[in-house]
Amino acid sequence: MVTNLILCLISFFFNMEVKNPTQLMGKHISCISNSYIEVENSIQEKELGIKRFKSEINLNFLGEDFQGFFFKTNKNHEIIEVKFMVYQISKDPNYMDKFVENFNEPIYSTCVDKIIKSSETILDNGNTAAGSIVFKTKKCDYKKESPVFSVWKIREDFYLEIVHPDNKNTYKKIKVLLTKSLPE
Repeated sequence: MVTNLILCLISFFFNMEVKNPTQLMGKHISCISNSYIEVENSIQEKELGIKRFKSEINLNFLGEDFQGFFFKTNKNHEIIEVKFMVYQISKDPNYMDKFVENFNEPIYSTCVDKIIKSSETILDNGNTAAGSIVFKTKKCDYKKESPVFSVWKIREDFYLEIVHPDNKNTYKKIKVLLTKSLPE
């Protein structure tokens, strides 16, 4: 913890700004230079000393600039999770190539196995609005099937998970989670 704090202070004094969210993992919260606010947290996480924050600093992920992300810290104020969304990357039909090029093959991907419950809403104008869907997943080959999630192991205690864009959605986005524990 002291080493991370010292590195963040050195970065601050030499104006070495964090540009990529992957650089935040395991770092002390001071790396974000007070550009964050604490947000509501669950009772379980509070009991474990985990805090949740929102930041509006500008970052870049795989060539896409974005502003705004959520993150969690442990009781030592080290960043253990970062969540954000990217939009431009998802417009490329071969977006997975970019992830594989930067992070190698995912350790696993999951796709829909069985739809348990689905709902849609009929609007006043007769159009159908997407509702909610509950489904069971199974491991799959992202090259052969349409995955819902994919997970990469970046290093021993650092994982990257993406929620693939929904092709039915007008505004496609990829939800990205960087975490110190293996996503389930």
